[in-house]
Amino acid sequence: MKRKQHDTELKDATAFLQRIKFNAYTERLACAKTENPFIPISGMENDFDAATATISRVNFILGELDKRIRIKRKAVRIFGKLPEALLFTVFTFGFMLLVWLGVSFIGLYFDVKPVVTISSLLFVAVVAEMISRFKARKRRK
Repeated sequence: MKRKQHDTELKDATAFLQRIKFNAYTERLACAKTENPFIPISGMENDFDAATATISRVNFILGELDKRIRIKRKAVRIFGKLPEALLFTVFTFGFMLLVWLGVSFIGLYFDVKPVVTISSLLFVAVVAEMISRFKARKRRK
């Protein structure tokens, strides 16, 4: 609820600033010469400069709002995938733990040397890493 309210407040603030900017442009145009809108009419320089200053201030504020909105979107994009990545990591480590326990049990049961057990675990770890990288590459596409 708060997020939607915050988003609507941001949109309202942006619309309000756009209206102020439009009014400042209109005022500046009213104070400018018709043949060159960037030169003020003599005697109306103060109004022209005030309108120009208002436009630059509003542009600065709109730029800062836009930066914050972009940062927020980037954070949502990055942290939105975090639960999925954590779940995938937990399942991967759980799978590797189960395989390690199984290989260790088989090694103890059949009285296999530790070198064989360690090398088989290394092989399983390499295969699991290859599978996880393949899935990650497939998800990016």
